Amino acid sequence: MIRINLLGLCSLEYDATVSHPQPISSAKARQLLGYLACHPNRDLCRDSIIATLWGDTQEDQGRRSLRQTLWQVQNVIKPCNINSIQPLIEAKADWIRLNLHPEVSFDIIQLERLYKQCRAQTERQTPMPASFQEVASLYSGPFLEGCFESWCVQPRERYQEMYIELLEQMMDHEFNKENTEAATDIAHTILDVNPTNEEAHWTIMSHYRRRGDRKGALRQYQTCLQIHREEYDAPPSQKLVDLHDQIRLDLGEKHTVVPPLPVEIDPRPDLRPDPVDTLEQSRNEIGNVRGA
Repeated sequence: MIRINLLGLCSLEYDATVSHPQPISSAKARQLLGYLACHPNRDLCRDSIIATLWGDTQEDQGRRSLRQTLWQVQNVIKPCNINSIQPLIEAKADWIRLNLHPEVSFDIIQLERLYKQCRAQTERQTPMPASFQEVASLYSGPFLEGCFESWCVQPRERYQEMYIELLEQMMDHEFNKENTEAATDIAHTILDVNPTNEEAHWTIMSHYRRRGDRKGALRQYQTCLQIHREEYDAPPSQKLVDLHDQIRLDLGEKHTVVPPLPVEIDPRPDLRPDPVDTLEQSRNEIGNVRGA
């Protein structure tokens, strides 16, 4: 089994138990492979690929660049075609296609498959189809990390959202089974990717409270409060505030009202006319007209 990693460090992984991942060094080869993997089993027009990856070049130069990059990708994935009747990447005059194969996996495609399976399992309230370790091993970082092309922003956000939501489902599943230790481990993993995630903060605070470490729970709340004010200039949700107040009551303290954010006052003088003065002036003008 060969796995192609496009999350974090782009690499080929022949067998995680016997070898280290082989990095894909060419930036454009990573982008072309990533773009094809986002649209598996589909004939992608060469012109649309060129417009996406080489949109700022002349047409002839774009076609040469695509041919050169495609050759680089074909060299990288040579091991993937050894036992396959159908090539992993099929290139014709007008289109290029990435064919999925049972002996070759992509981390982004595995992530999407697990995401859909977990959503279906959650709706049916049945056990999770994957372990936390399996899911965490898939996400080594953002999609095509280090690539700043505009086309990869949307899939990068989508795969991160999938990963976070998948972990949230697993965290809730463990928490509802009273496995708060396991739920907290997942929550910390979520915060490594998204430090503002309130469900993760709530889970950690609840875990501390259940095991009697209320001061630890309050420290977690202060961490969440600071992050939210730095990121959003706003306090956390009422759900977190309520849990914070309940923990303080457990300690025999009064609940704390979150102070409102300071309101900026415009230092410039208000030059708008007073509506009362304006109304009085209008009445005087009408009276003068009638007297004339």
